[in-house]
Amino acid sequence: MSVPNLIAALALSLIFSPCLASEAGGETEIPRYFYTGTLDGRYPIQMELDQSNGTTPWQGHYFYASPKSLGERIQLNGLVDDQGQFQFSEFVEKGEEKTITGNFGGTFSPDRQEMRGHWHSADGKRNMPFELRLVARYRQRTAARDIRAEKTDDLPCPCPDPVKDEKDHCICRATASRIYPVLLGAESNALRGALEKQDLLTLELKGDEEDQGESETDVTLAYHSTSLISLEINSYSYAWGAAHGMPGIAGLNLAGSPETGLRELKLKDLINTDRQCLGRINAAIMESLRKQDVPAVTEPQEWSIDLTRLYNRSFLVHPGALTFIFNPYEVGPYAIGIIKAAVPLHVYAECIPAKSALAGFKPAD
Repeated sequence: MSVPNLIAALALSLIFSPCLASEAGGETEIPRYFYTGTLDGRYPIQMELDQSNGTTPWQGHYFYASPKSLGERIQLNGLVDDQGQFQFSEFVEKGEEKTITGNFGGTFSPDRQEMRGHWHSADGKRNMPFELRLVARYRQRTAARDIRAEKTDDLPCPCPDPVKDEKDHCICRATASRIYPVLLGAESNALRGALEKQDLLTLELKGDEEDQGESETDVTLAYHSTSLISLEINSYSYAWGAAHGMPGIAGLNLAGSPETGLRELKLKDLINTDRQCLGRINAAIMESLRKQDVPAVTEPQEWSIDLTRLYNRSFLVHPGALTFIFNPYEVGPYAIGIIKAAVPLHVYAECIPAKSALAGFKPAD
C-alpha cells in the first residue's frame, strides 16, 4: 500500500465547506544526512545525522550493516563546531534512564562529504577509527492551505488553532509535508523515479474532507547499498476534531541500477514463500512479539493477529534481518504504538534463492 493510501485509510474526516482562502508551500534542502562506511576498517556501519529541527544538539542514529547484526538503531546526539569538528555520544534508553555506551569524535571534510575520527567505548577501554562518506541528503516539500470550516454545535471551531474565528465559521490551516532522501551521483534520478511512482512526493491540499488537518510523510533510508535500498516510510495524519493523530510505517524495498531503474521488491522476490519458509518466519515473528509483551500474544482473547497473508505485510530489509511492521491497532491498543518484529537471517537463509537480492548475505556453506 502506498503511503498516500495509508494516510487516507487512517485519517478521520469531518464535514467542512470547500471554500479556500489561501495557499503556500515550497521545497528546501534540510540539514539531514546519511553516511555509510566502516568502523575499524572491518565493521560496516550506516549513520544518519539530523539537525532539521533547528536545535542543538544534533540527533541521529547508526547501525551495523552486517549479516551478523539485526540492524538495531543506536541513538546519537552531539555537537558540531564551526570548523566541522564533532562529538556524538551513543546511548540506549530504558524508560527514563539513558546510558551512554560510546562516543564518536572527529572532523567533517569542508564539504561534509566525508567524516573521519575515532570511536571510544564509554569506559575508554576500546578505541577504533572510522571513515564514512555521504550517500544522501534530505529535502522537504511543504504545502499549506487556509480552509473555511463550518461551525457546528459539537465543534464550535474544529481546528485547534484557527487562523481566524468568525461568527459562523473558522478559517483553518491544513498542512502537508514530505521529507525524502536524495542520493548522490547516478542513483539520484533512479530513486526519485521510484518515489514518484509510489506517489511519495505528491502534495495535495484539495480542501475536501479527507485532507483536513495535518499530513506528514518522512521517507528515510533504512539500508543502502549499490544494489539494494530499503526505505522506512513514516506517516502521520491528524483530522481536526479527532481524539489523536494516527502514525503509521510502511516499508519500500528497491533493487536495480541507475541504467535500468529501481523496481519494488515483494517478499516473494526475496525468498521462497512456500509453507515451510513462511512457517519459519511466522514462528520468529511470534517469538519477537512475545518478547515485547504484545497484547495479540499475551491477551489473545482480546486481540488477534493474522499472519496468513504475510507475503503482503510491510517489511524492511537489512543484511542480517527482515523486520516486519505492525501499525497501531493491528496487534494491540493505540497506546502501544508501532511494533517491529525482526526475523534473523538464519531463520530464512535456506529460503533465499540464488538470484535473490539477498543472496549475497547468505553465510558461506
